[in-house]
Amino acid sequence: IPAQPAEELESVVEGLDLLSSESESSSSSESEQGGPCILLVHNKRPFDDWSATLRLYLRARFQLNVRSIAINAQRLGLLERLDLDNPDNVIIPFGVEVTELIAARECSARVCSADMYHRLNHKGSMSSLEFPTGISQIPTYVIPPTRASAHAKLPELSSFVSRFEAVIIKPAEEAGSKGQRILTLEFVRDLLDKSPNGCYPVELADTVVQPFLENHTTVEFNFFASHGELVEWLCTSATGGITEDMWTSGTRLQTYDGEHLYRMVSFVRAAICLYELHGSMEFEFLISGEQLYFLEVNPRISSSITGFDSQGYSPYIEKLVVPYLQSYGLLKDRELGHWQAPCVFCPPEKHAAEVWQHTYR
Repeated sequence: IPAQPAEELESVVEGLDLLSSESESSSSSESEQGGPCILLVHNKRPFDDWSATLRLYLRARFQLNVRSIAINAQRLGLLERLDLDNPDNVIIPFGVEVTELIAARECSARVCSADMYHRLNHKGSMSSLEFPTGISQIPTYVIPPTRASAHAKLPELSSFVSRFEAVIIKPAEEAGSKGQRILTLEFVRDLLDKSPNGCYPVELADTVVQPFLENHTTVEFNFFASHGELVEWLCTSATGGITEDMWTSGTRLQTYDGEHLYRMVSFVRAAICLYELHGSMEFEFLISGEQLYFLEVNPRISSSITGFDSQGYSPYIEKLVVPYLQSYGLLKDRELGHWQAPCVFCPPEKHAAEVWQHTYR
């Protein structure tokens, strides 16, 4: 495997063509390796790219029998139902909607109950859950999806935002940083003053409001848990946080081993036990100055699965997906390796599979 400086990975993106749909759909017709079939199930972007990357990686590195299938979570076809309900298949779901479906159908996957995914994924309902003590949850104000019950609570929102110079508005169920807006205190006050009948502005429906801390670091704590126990974890950070621009331009993630790591591990382990979490998830934390906050939960495989080191190895796959497969008896004698990279590069959205192919070769 040719080594490649991490700085050069970003330049790989330029001049590369997207993987063709033919390549994506031909996975079932490729020569099959022995053993159970691993189904990577997704329903939309960017999960199709993540799924394609994992399929290529598992086939090339571990010679596993892997297929990537796209489904309509609202309307499954007959062949899709047969695939999903086959107990001999090992399923890895991508995205909360697909993961909820897999959980509801009780397919062969390491997942929680379907209800738990909605409770954790919706930022409003998540903020109302009880979490272990030791790390404070970032101050959060929840705006409901309808305006009917909002009239009496508008002063509460005004009082909340007045505590900060700026706030960040997040859609309650968007992935990552999609749809987030940073608003100054003056802008929010003006918006509330112009709101008719004292109701929440319609553009703020079904969002959460949190303080915007300009100088901060976002820490992504990804893990694989089994029946309420933490099995393996991987912790990375991004100085300045995760922004929407990073989805289109790519970003670097640093391995986090700072002073707050022990508190995060203890916090996550206790939360996993409290809610008997099962499967692959991500807890996000935020560090501002000396203060550590618990930010949110992404109850699914995260974008870190597409983070590669200079040789094309994915620490996420090596550290978290391999134990997932080992829980089914696959790769039983393989020791975890190639997950210690101090820095990984996450390619732009829709380019992960092709960048990995170029780098790994």
